[in-house]
Amino acid sequence: MMYKENIGGGAPYPDGDRLWEDARRIERENETALIRCTRDEQAGAPAHKMLPKVRIVSYGQCGEDVVLDRIFRGKKDGFYVDVGAGHPVLGSITKNLADAGWRGVDIEPSASLASLLKTHRPNSTVIAGAVTGFRGVTTFLPDADWARSRTGQGGGSVPCDTLTGYLEGLTQPGFEVLKIDIEGAELDAFPGMQLGYWRPQVILAETHNCRELEAMVESVGYTPCLFDGINRFFVRNDLPHLFPLAQHGPTPADLSIPAIWFDLLRADARDAMLPARQEQPKGGAGEIHLVPVEVEHIALLRGWYFDPIVQRNLYGAPYDATEFARYMLRPHRFIAYCGEAPVGTCHIEQHDHVGVIGIVVDKRFRGMGIGEKIIAATERVAQERGIRVLSADIYSDNMSAIKMFQVCGYREFIWMEKNITE
Repeated sequence: MMYKENIGGGAPYPDGDRLWEDARRIERENETALIRCTRDEQAGAPAHKMLPKVRIVSYGQCGEDVVLDRIFRGKKDGFYVDVGAGHPVLGSITKNLADAGWRGVDIEPSASLASLLKTHRPNSTVIAGAVTGFRGVTTFLPDADWARSRTGQGGGSVPCDTLTGYLEGLTQPGFEVLKIDIEGAELDAFPGMQLGYWRPQVILAETHNCRELEAMVESVGYTPCLFDGINRFFVRNDLPHLFPLAQHGPTPADLSIPAIWFDLLRADARDAMLPARQEQPKGGAGEIHLVPVEVEHIALLRGWYFDPIVQRNLYGAPYDATEFARYMLRPHRFIAYCGEAPVGTCHIEQHDHVGVIGIVVDKRFRGMGIGEKIIAATERVAQERGIRVLSADIYSDNMSAIKMFQVCGYREFIWMEKNITE
């Protein structure tokens, strides 16, 4: 362990292995197309439209958006209602619908997530509130540590209403999709939803195979279809032609790929067009500036973290794509820019007045003094947070990192460990 004193001067996809193999197969088949679409940009057209083997990029946790795309394939003027919408991109089942031109209503109790939804979905109505069985105020309890870390909220009072109260004046009965994910409160909220009145064509609800909940939906004229381990699809009884389309999850015929793997393929394509080693980045003589990690950085970070050299000298980052994204979207994690170029990443774990820092430098910018600049920038952030002592966990054989931290004023403090699981 390295430490420095007085620096102030005083959160998976199921079948992950199969999806990985599918992604690598697609990468091999489409390498030329990937590089071409990255180079040409096609005036901002979605890159996956130019890939002959990929038709839809899936953002849903279990590929639910792929199933919805299959059911409503080619429809550009649909309407959705997303109850418990969450993040507009990460894990979003309705992102592809919004991107295809559908209008909708996104209902989300987290104020910060609702704000993101308003930014990302200008054609939809975003409501910052909770769906319950009554109108008034209720207590919002985020989904464990993931929601608290991503939104900065630990719960509190939020406005609430019935689904009917929210939807009156915004849509007509018979709209296409109702998606419901309200973290176990579905049984309490369903009576006020008046599903028999609104009669959406397809309902996608997080039931966790709760028979009581599913029976409530069936009783108002719906047939249960696919259950993916978390969510159940229901199709309105008078639409039997949709039943076969909603009976199974993503298949090769859907030509889909999980978003995290697609982003990785694009990152690989960009790497293929770059020299093995970069010159000093544009503006590189200037200071490093740090930007909080956002969803659009995840593919870049995954490429950095799973570089073989970094893996040999690092522990703690999960391999699963969804968990990796959640891990990286925790507070106090930053992308380091030198001029206009992203050159690395850093994080701070704070414990009162003591902080633990870690950094990763893009392999193309190593040996240029970038690491020392990232450490200095991280120290400035730590000072602003009232941290007085910083430490860094470094393996004893990682001599380049030890020397880098020593140059920055850190001294060695021995940490002993043993893996007792082997």
